[in-house]
Amino acid sequence: MKKVVALVGVLAAAFLFFWISEKGEVEEKTATPDFSQPEQVERSEDFFTNRDLNELEAVNYSKYSDLLADLSDGESPIRKSTQQEFVGAKANGTGNSWTAYFEK
Repeated sequence: MKKVVALVGVLAAAFLFFWISEKGEVEEKTATPDFSQPEQVERSEDFFTNRDLNELEAVNYSKYSDLLADLSDGESPIRKSTQQEFVGAKANGTGNSWTAYFEK
């Protein structure tokens, strides 16, 4: 009987030891991030192009349909009023207004 109690005690102690040591490792990993690997940043709607926005002409549209109406159909969309090449667009705020970017 003493051997069974001793065996259960040793197993319980081993379980608690590993449980506590693993719990500490998980907390430690979340507390200190590893900066040795570059972090992958998801593309955001603000980063639709790698171009400098100062090189592009920004035009604001009140609705997305207005933006589409100002673009020509085809492989590379062109602004109908100025014949400038379309680079990209992004929604402003809640998505009610849009900013389109064109070549200068």
